[in-house]
Amino acid sequence: MSQLYNRIFGSEGSLSREELLAYLRDELTEQERNRIEQLLANSPLEREALEGLEAVRKRPGMYIG
Repeated sequence: MSQLYNRIFGSEGSLSREELLAYLRDELTEQERNRIEQLLANSPLEREALEGLEAVRKRPGMYIG
């Protein structure tokens, strides 16, 4: 799991787990949100990471931040 985690969240230019969670929680400025949405539009891996975090957050009893 840590190799996959590092591949998703450890690449230079990629979004951090914290940035994706802040995006899901709507805690970003408009400028930050726009930057993240541009990255998501150009990266299938980033979109999948976001979708995965969102799915886990919706599960009863699961807390990831």
